[in-house]
Amino acid sequence: MEILIVGIAIYMMMTKNWLFYLVLALMLALYLYVSNLNRLMLGSAHVLTPDELIICLGPRFKCRLPLSLVMEARAVSLASAPQGDLLNVSVYREGERLYCLSRNSDVIQLNLSEPIMVKAPSSGPDKSRRGFVREILINADEPERFLETITKIVRPEKELDQIKSRQDTLKSVQDKTRQIIFLITPNLK
Repeated sequence: MEILIVGIAIYMMMTKNWLFYLVLALMLALYLYVSNLNRLMLGSAHVLTPDELIICLGPRFKCRLPLSLVMEARAVSLASAPQGDLLNVSVYREGERLYCLSRNSDVIQLNLSEPIMVKAPSSGPDKSRRGFVREILINADEPERFLETITKIVRPEKELDQIKSRQDTLKSVQDKTRQIIFLITPNLK
């Protein structure tokens, strides 16, 4: 809407010569560029499937995160919000933390069981384009629903692993008990 008002003002003030058409062409190019960026940003959304979370932030960042690596997902509030670019988008690594944010509210922190390689610039002095991260910060439009859904998917696997671990521990204790009983039992002949 603003660009239309500016266009009308320029049309009224300028004479219709080559400069007018140049300014009109530049405004049209700027409008198309901003519209395309806006479309790309609105078209980017994180996708949660039963096996993975596809983290997407417009044309700037895309990552497939296997849900088997997610140990914990929780809502957090940022004490010091990262500074975004012109569109207030932040995609960078800081240590083992990845910021993939389009705003400072509705932030979800994903803690991973092992580091994954991502392609995002580092905020440190090396400015490398790739690095390992163990924490990922993303935005969710409906954080409570997102957390509920991801917890339902992730937690059963973790609970099964815990049950399996407990069963293995119990079996190990039973085996050791049998060995002790076998050693203590006198040889009756």
